[in-house]
Amino acid sequence: MTNRRQIIAGLAIVPALAAPALAGTVIGMGASSIPAMDRTAWDSGMLTYARSLAAYQRFERETYRPLADKPTATRPSSFGAVSKELDRLCAAWCDAEAAQMCTPAPDASAFIWKLERLLDGEGEWTNGAAEIALADARRLFGEG
Repeated sequence: MTNRRQIIAGLAIVPALAAPALAGTVIGMGASSIPAMDRTAWDSGMLTYARSLAAYQRFERETYRPLADKPTATRPSSFGAVSKELDRLCAAWCDAEAAQMCTPAPDASAFIWKLERLLDGEGEWTNGAAEIALADARRLFGEG
């Protein structure tokens, strides 16, 4: 299991990993020196992630929240089913995010997206996401 402290400790190497890529840019090698990677899996996963997040947020805002804000005694009998649907949508969103975290980042922007989630404090990433992000850093910054 990887915890936040281990992830932060691992991030201490990012500047060292970035140095060769930055040096290449300075002396004229540019970003094209990083091998191109097929974006198909990443882009497909991001689409799934964005759609599942939007569905969760829309349902929470338009259906769940108006009912949840009512006093318990005045909620309709359907509130239980509404809560279960919100849970289902949340699980779909979380599954899409977890799958994306395990998809190799094709570029620095994708890598930063992963780092933001690893460090947001929203949960423990135990699915190997931290190790995959480290492999991404090594590949993207020329150390792997």
